Amino acid sequence: MNHGSSKFGLARLLRAALGFFCGLVASADLTVSAGSSSADRTSEPRSRNQSWALRKLTDPQPPAVVRSDWPINALDRFVLPRHEAEGLAPSARADRRTLLRRVTFDLIGLPPTPEELQDFLNDDSPRAYEKVVDRLLVSPHFGERWARHWLDVVRFAESDGFERNTLRPHAWPYRDWVIQAFNDDLPYPEFVRLQLAGDVLKPDDPGAVVATGYLVTGPYDLSGTTAGTEAMRAATRQDQLEDLVGSLGQTFLGLTIECARCHDHKYDPVPQREYYQIAAALGGVWPGAREFLSEKARNEAQQKHRELAAEIEKVRPRVSAIEGVHRRQVEADLRAEAVKSAAASEAKASHALEDAAVKLVETKKKAEAANDSDQAKLAKELEKARENLASKGREWENTKSAVAKARESKPHAPYGMILDRLPEERRSEYRRLVFEVSHLEMRQRWLESGSVNAIVPKQPQLFRMLNRGDFRSPGEVVGPGGISAVEGLPADFGLPPDAPEAQRRVRLAEWITDPKNPLLARVVVNRLWHYHFGTGLVETPNDLGANGARPSHPELLDWLAGELIRERWSLKKLHRLVVTSACYQQASRWNAEASRWTAPTRRSRFRVGR
Repeated sequence: MNHGSSKFGLARLLRAALGFFCGLVASADLTVSAGSSSADRTSEPRSRNQSWALRKLTDPQPPAVVRSDWPINALDRFVLPRHEAEGLAPSARADRRTLLRRVTFDLIGLPPTPEELQDFLNDDSPRAYEKVVDRLLVSPHFGERWARHWLDVVRFAESDGFERNTLRPHAWPYRDWVIQAFNDDLPYPEFVRLQLAGDVLKPDDPGAVVATGYLVTGPYDLSGTTAGTEAMRAATRQDQLEDLVGSLGQTFLGLTIECARCHDHKYDPVPQREYYQIAAALGGVWPGAREFLSEKARNEAQQKHRELAAEIEKVRPRVSAIEGVHRRQVEADLRAEAVKSAAASEAKASHALEDAAVKLVETKKKAEAANDSDQAKLAKELEKARENLASKGREWENTKSAVAKARESKPHAPYGMILDRLPEERRSEYRRLVFEVSHLEMRQRWLESGSVNAIVPKQPQLFRMLNRGDFRSPGEVVGPGGISAVEGLPADFGLPPDAPEAQRRVRLAEWITDPKNPLLARVVVNRLWHYHFGTGLVETPNDLGANGARPSHPELLDWLAGELIRERWSLKKLHRLVVTSACYQQASRWNAEASRWTAPTRRSRFRVGR
């Protein structure tokens, strides 16, 4: 250990901590010297000035740049001025192999095939890269890739969590719905509305019912809800609502609304009352397995099921024809490996059985030769040796049967192992056909299920504010509503405290997706940038409030949000805009010469990792 460097590091750490503490003290002194009382220091007046994200979207115009030859689209003209101001020069364009690999992984989550790489390298047309992007955006894998990101945000799980961790066998239809929604380029506001109130907005649409799986996809304390005392169940319910409000706020609004359960938000202009307004809007949300096919839809599903089965039967022979002897070879190899493993286990068990038999014989001899004082002790050892022999005998019998089963087994040949055995020229077609079959089978399962893990709504009782968030200390009655601090967007839902459950969620969905809500576009645009570049324009994608990071390029963020709206909320068009920009296509290698005379801030460099 280098003690000198350790002391130096500790000194730096202490100086940093002291500076941070002094900053806090100075901030507090300024507040006190301004004559503010404790009432004045609530979240409302302080944070309204800090919460840039709550203000209306601006309409910035792409700025003029010195290097007019570098930008490919308007996005680049927002990025370049920061570079020029800091004395930085853009990196060169990534080489073609790197660029194809980067955009293919980013858009569909898979590497490019050798054929795709060769086609791209051989295409000298000016639109060669744009053609690749357009092909990837219509790939079925696009939805799978970007659904994975969305499911992470909403905390999708196929079990409840907590002690029991009960499985959710019908959770997957929601996952598949998200995949299909991204592939269909469902307008983002519609995507949001269906997840919050699809069962009410489109009751005859099975997909709309499935979409409400969002509301119940997070952790659920089944034990706390169904067991224990009434007080325990009431406390668990409030915790569940806090979790749901928190998920909704961070996912769609980029705000930590759940922090206002016990008191006014310490950083953002979210009073405690408004937390309970949103909780009241979600108060009828309960999880469960829900039938989502009407009688008419069931009949249509059965017909569609038959059609899908016929389509699968058409494709399967083509898959089998390509697999041919390669599948049988893989199965034979797997069977041989299973027999080898079982035989090794049998040999090990046989040796253990022999050792146990020898141990029993030796113990018997010792018992026969022992004097009376040792007989009791040896009798126990003898009994233990007999039990051990019987146990080892059972283990040996099991391994013998395992060997027989392995010889007769019909192992499943994994797709990847078959693909590796295929000739190079057949792999692309095989991939396509296997995907086609799996996609058809996925649609079949969706039709067969008939039930989905989704909201099973209940009419909630009157909602009350809870003093310090404690269910044992109820306060005034509150009705469903939103957040008043969003500029230009009224928080009043126009509903009484006893409004029907369905109306509550519909109004909440309408409020979140209201065209006057600037958060909806800002949050999703920032998430998309985050997943393409590794860091968002706002580094805290779940928190655009005062306690989160400030945007590195606020004009670019608002311009992208406006562009999303102008393009009818098409996320695919926004992806295309980003990945076809010069900013995205830069090489990720460090340009030492360009940065020789300056120390660039980290936020002025957008680096793609591949």
